[in-house]
Amino acid sequence: MPDALSRSYARFVSSLEYGQLPDQVVDKLKASILHAMVVSIIGAQTHHGEAAIALIKEEDSKPDGATILVDGTKATRGGAAFANSKLMHATNQTDSYRMLIHPGPCII
Repeated sequence: MPDALSRSYARFVSSLEYGQLPDQVVDKLKASILHAMVVSIIGAQTHHGEAAIALIKEEDSKPDGATILVDGTKATRGGAAFANSKLMHATNQTDSYRMLIHPGPCII
């Protein structure tokens, strides 16, 4: 039985090395990361961003865990991923792609 699409994709992504990426991909990735960091700063000041951070501080904090952007709180990987994604999406200022999708924050 062939691997699931998600497993094949994960295997491909985890085997990538920076030097294998075309310059255009590296440039787009850098722009997406910068954009995500900027909108995270803005998102941390919104009701949704503040609520996400407060929830993770209360429910999922971990002193040696992953970092919640802007706030610096340490949490489980899942908790930090949740809070960070909320910060990136709080103002709906996501990047765009010519196919009318906004993959940046999800990929990051």
